[in-house]
Amino acid sequence: MNRKVVYEVKGVSVANFEPKNSSIVFKIKYTKNNTNGELIKTFNFSDAASLVSEVMREIKRKDNVVDLDEEDFLADYQVVDFVDQEEVEEKLLNFFNRIKEKVRILKKSTNASNYMKLFDEIKIARMEL
Repeated sequence: MNRKVVYEVKGVSVANFEPKNSSIVFKIKYTKNNTNGELIKTFNFSDAASLVSEVMREIKRKDNVVDLDEEDFLADYQVVDFVDQEEVEEKLLNFFNRIKEKVRILKKSTNASNYMKLFDEIKIARMEL
């Protein structure tokens, strides 16, 4: 049975931000064949590009169900497609890098009002695709 699976990333938002632990938790919303799904991913402010590729890989693997057929090895073949994959990856990369830059500035901030402003911006950050 050949199946086509179409994924579409709908948006990303900050689920939790802990400046003391240098970590941020993102909630990535997507659809798989028009069925809603969600992925929770922690970012420790390392390489944003590797986070984007990891997110895309995990979305593909998250709901993957394999029924092995001993007689027909192509029976479980499935075509996986992302809607506007390159554009989505670029937008996610820019979003993660903007958050990373705001956190860098936040950590160096000595002004309380600027600190709280940046903290609030990071806590409510979201991007719809």
